[in-house]
Amino acid sequence: MSEDALESATSARSFREALIDLYTRSGSPSHPVLSASARQYTDLRIAKSTLYDLRNRTYADALPKLDFVTVVVAGCLALGGASASEVEAETARWEQHWRRILSDQNEPVPLRRPSAHAPSGPALSDASARALLKALVTEPRRRVRLAVAVVAVAAAIGLTLGITVANAAGEPPALTAFAPCAEGVVADPGAAYTVLLFEPGPPGNPYPVRQVELRTQVSRGQWIVWSHLDRPTSQLDKVWLEWSYHQRPGDPSQVRRCGPQLVSRGAQTPGVMAWDGEDNKRWFRACAQPPEAEWTPGRDGIFCTSWTRPDI
Repeated sequence: MSEDALESATSARSFREALIDLYTRSGSPSHPVLSASARQYTDLRIAKSTLYDLRNRTYADALPKLDFVTVVVAGCLALGGASASEVEAETARWEQHWRRILSDQNEPVPLRRPSAHAPSGPALSDASARALLKALVTEPRRRVRLAVAVVAVAAAIGLTLGITVANAAGEPPALTAFAPCAEGVVADPGAAYTVLLFEPGPPGNPYPVRQVELRTQVSRGQWIVWSHLDRPTSQLDKVWLEWSYHQRPGDPSQVRRCGPQLVSRGAQTPGVMAWDGEDNKRWFRACAQPPEAEWTPGRDGIFCTSWTRPDI
């Protein structure tokens, strides 16, 4: 199906087929990858099950919801390297056709949602409303001027304050529920990868030779992350990957360590998915350590990158 399939779509079925075609031509990205890509241009969210149902024949004649269409189109275009203006124009074009087909079905056309490029105006998305409610709980100095807005927003989106507070205070998954290397994905040596961050070491050495790298690549539609020690000088060098559900872990209990392993067993660790199976973000850093004989006095020789993740 060509790009012009959308222009010729006259029914919910042909519209869905055009959307499936776009999704397929974009590599059929997984829910975490598609969602993270779309977040560059829209604060709308879709459920993982909804994406899985895109190709479900049970819904072949059902018109997808507008929010779903916007996220899929924005995510696919962003993955293909489209600019912000291109994403905005294309999501608007898909919305125009979506509304035409909905109107032909004699269904009431809903009010326009914020654009994928830059939500603006008095209307708030669900995500913005939740953030506003969270501010009421976490930022006491803003409570007075937020109180009236919060009541109105909560009524508009059908949320209670108690439910939203509980969501805002939700805890990340327990690290002990996962193996040290979580999914333990093996990076594809024949596929392209990106070095997110690197750090020379060991510390205290004025002429560091080693370099630990935090690497990432897309494997089967998922971002995976691993550590690689470049230019090791001893078979006793160690490398490991640290990962967490916190952007800046405050204590060791918030960190899971994949490794350490001697470079004699390999200079890179197994890969860990950047999103877990429940669509929770993970953060990473790469670390390495030379043998004790090469430590600078008073230091343990460990050198690590900063914490980051692929979609920043």
